[in-house]
This record gives sequence, structure tokens and C-alpha cells, in this order.
Amino acid sequence: MNKKQFIRKYAEYSGLKVYESEKILRNLGELITDMVASGEKINIHGFLEIGTKQVKDRMGTDPRTAQPILIKGRTKVIFKPGSKLRIAAKSADA
Repeated sequence: MNKKQFIRKYAEYSGLKVYESEKILRNLGELITDMVASGEKINIHGFLEIGTKQVKDRMGTDPRTAQPILIKGRTKVIFKPGSKLRIAAKSADA
């Protein structure tokens, strides 16, 4: 499902107009982006946890030359599904 399809489905589900749903999704995306950028952790109990994790520098190998190289550390975004989301995924398998 792409963004437009999701917006339409959310509008239908919530009883809102499509442009209202689009605005809600855009604002939510901006809020989450700003919170993650500032290092805040978002925890929607039972549904989803979003945060950041520091990855340290490590040694790797250049696949073209087989020479060792230093891979610089970075901050990565982590997503952890909550219990309700995991249960929903299991029921989709059945």
C-alpha cells in the first residue's frame, strides 16, 4: 500500500475527508521526525516504539580490494513492534 492509498483508507476508516487525513499524516510524520532528530524516544504502548541507537566504528573489508577499511559509526533509527502489532502479524500468517 502506498501513501495515497493509505491516506484514502484512513479517510474512509475515520470518516474524515481525504485532505484532512493527508494533513494528519503529514503532521504526524513531521512530529515523529522532529522527535527522533532531537533524540526523543516514542513509545505508543502495545503498538510501536521508535528510537535511536548509536552504532560504534567498526572494521570492515572493501569487497573490491579485500583491504580492511574503517566503517564510521552512526546513529540509526530503531522500530520495535508492540504486543498488539505482533499479535496482528501472527494472525495474518494463519
